[in-house]
Amino acid sequence: MKAIKTVLIILFYALSNNGFALSWKEKCTTIKRNYLNNKGLNITFSPLPKINTQEKYYVLKWNTINVPIPKGDYKDIFVSQHVSGKYELVLRSGAVTINLVLHKNELVHDVFATSTVTNTKIITSKAGIKRTKTMFSGPVRHSNLIILGYRTAPKNLKCKKSDKNIDAGKLMALILKKPTGPNQLISVHQWRHSKQSWLSKSISSKNLIYSAYLIKKNSSNIIQQINYTVPINLKLFSLIYTVDRIDHKLELTPPKWLKLLNRALQSNSKNQWEKYISYAKKTTLSRRSIQFTIKNLKLEK
Repeated sequence: MKAIKTVLIILFYALSNNGFALSWKEKCTTIKRNYLNNKGLNITFSPLPKINTQEKYYVLKWNTINVPIPKGDYKDIFVSQHVSGKYELVLRSGAVTINLVLHKNELVHDVFATSTVTNTKIITSKAGIKRTKTMFSGPVRHSNLIILGYRTAPKNLKCKKSDKNIDAGKLMALILKKPTGPNQLISVHQWRHSKQSWLSKSISSKNLIYSAYLIKKNSSNIIQQINYTVPINLKLFSLIYTVDRIDHKLELTPPKWLKLLNRALQSNSKNQWEKYISYAKKTTLSRRSIQFTIKNLKLEK
């Protein structure tokens, strides 16, 4: 995070007429040259693979999204509540882990805004707000920056004075796109139902990570992320491509724990959560995941 902030500050001064002795063309060309051979930064949206899914699955109903989950012996189901009031979950079955998490996606008026360790309040500036408006024609959402990054490769930077503001927006998107963790991006695809949502496939040392980032029209302030982490030998794992597009011919009859979990998630009722917990205690679900859910949803009597 500190590295990103540093580059954003450098970018801000590079955009400024008073920043550095080099011209915009020289600054942009230098950054472009440094980024050209970065494999992750050169990955852009590609067509969704054509996969004929025959794998049967259960369906978890999460925040109006139908999430296919593989049939299996689930040992861990952790449930917590996001500040929005919506639920987040982690499910584990064998070597497969499914994470359902939420991210803020509010309009940002100053993309150069900062905070400090001692003061987490976001500090904006008139210059930052003005520059944001110049670069993006107004406030911008985090998802818009990510999507711009996946539409852009370093070679797309023109580095001409006439394209300064457009290039600056693309450059910021590339900075946010730049890999910072151990996972390496393999491919990224726009969602079939919405240009504001996307899918990605990444690899770590032992696992493949399939992710869906969904933004619904009635909740554009939140990015809903669905992650499937699977062993690297499961190269034909296809459930990610059926998220929110369930084929009822492949949908399995849900076990009782899943029926109760779906009811609780949809009803947001303490009574339904208590019914789920009561039954979960009779299953092979881990005590720690049950206790975690009880504590986080404040179900203690």
